[in-house]
Amino acid sequence: MSLLPETIDNVDAMSWREFERFVGRAFVALGYSVSHTSRYDDGADVIGVRSDERVAIQAKHRSRGEVRLEAVRQTIDGRVRYDCTRAYAVTNRSFNRQAVRAADAHGIELWDRATLLTLLSPTVTGAAAAAADEEPPRPPPRRKARHAAPVAPPRRTAPVSRRRRGGHGDSMLRACLGLGALFGLLNGLGHAEMAPCPAGSAPDCSTQASGHYIASIAIPTMVGAAIGLVVALGLLLVFRSLARLLRLP
Repeated sequence: MSLLPETIDNVDAMSWREFERFVGRAFVALGYSVSHTSRYDDGADVIGVRSDERVAIQAKHRSRGEVRLEAVRQTIDGRVRYDCTRAYAVTNRSFNRQAVRAADAHGIELWDRATLLTLLSPTVTGAAAAAADEEPPRPPPRRKARHAAPVAPPRRTAPVSRRRRGGHGDSMLRACLGLGALFGLLNGLGHAEMAPCPAGSAPDCSTQASGHYIASIAIPTMVGAAIGLVVALGLLLVFRSLARLLRLP
């Protein structure tokens, strides 16, 4: 059931002052007695009174685009300034998301193009009006998705080198042990002496001389090997200390 004889084409063609009077007639049709404020409305263009209810009405006529948050803020101020219990913001277009959110938060009732179409005459002429009637209902404004805190990209770390078996330390140990053994052998050979057999000696003289020769080699060789091992261990400790300082594998 229509409350007003105007069509949406006529509403779009109105001036801002005509639109304010049109909004006043709409509230009169709803049972309010209305009065228009001065030119400098301070947040309300029309004041409506019905029984104990007093409402502030802000009219925003647009030829294109959406009504922004500032219009809702003005309506909030107008409700306080004119000592009203309720407040309306009315437009022939639509409200943007910020305006809708502010209106929901502060209890401001919004009338947009879809609301006006329910008040107007069903006999609408003109291509724009027909398109408005055929326009499907708009979905509710989407809420902005809450994004998680940005994750910093992983830092590139230098590849960890694995120590191979038989590295520098083991090679040095083997080399030192080999040098120690060689040193012990040379030391034994250097101290070896072969006792000659005198003429007319017993037949086992050569055997005794050989045993003496072997004994003269064995003892210096063992002493030299022990010294070489000590030297090898010392060199190994020195080399590992240097390797730690130089961070060698």
